[in-house]
Amino acid sequence: YRALRKTRKNQSLIICGESGAGKTETTKLILKYLAAIACSDDLKVSAKIMRSNPLMEAFGNAKTLRNNNSSRFGKFISVNFGGRNDTVTGASVTNYLLEKSRCVSLPVRERNFHIFYQLCAGATRAQKAEFGLSSARDFHYLSQSSCLEVDGMDDAVEFQNTCEALQTLNFSESEQNNLVSVIAGILHLGNIEFENDAMDCA
Repeated sequence: YRALRKTRKNQSLIICGESGAGKTETTKLILKYLAAIACSDDLKVSAKIMRSNPLMEAFGNAKTLRNNNSSRFGKFISVNFGGRNDTVTGASVTNYLLEKSRCVSLPVRERNFHIFYQLCAGATRAQKAEFGLSSARDFHYLSQSSCLEVDGMDDAVEFQNTCEALQTLNFSESEQNNLVSVIAGILHLGNIEFENDAMDCA
């Protein structure tokens, strides 16, 4: 940040390491630091940047054998500064290389993306009734692994954090419902069983 203010040129920070090295936590700390030292008069900007983390983790992170909150994607975060005091004015996040195969096939003792378990644990009664939601054990895409819970992680509480993040980022109620509908739809698709009804051509 000092180099940015001194040289008036873009700066880059690469956070890398193997699974469990602390990349996700380091990113949180850096964003928190930037929000603190370069806070805009409009606190909503900093709040939105910080609130984007629970959302990205819910849809992109999962428990693996080596890490309870492993990012299953890469991300490029661009933080914008401006004004007379070089305060944070906005940010954008680009995701890439998402591990989509995890949705349908899980290694033993690993979990699917957090959002599925969050929804099962934290959905309201109305949401459960509307979208046919129940325990994570009832859905093949989640129960095919022997791991449904993570030590120290309350999926119901995390779901509330995800919902608050959606609200902070100005997702409308209709958009939030559409999102829940898609997530629930994926879970129900995993429970469909097919039968071989091919005609005997002999």
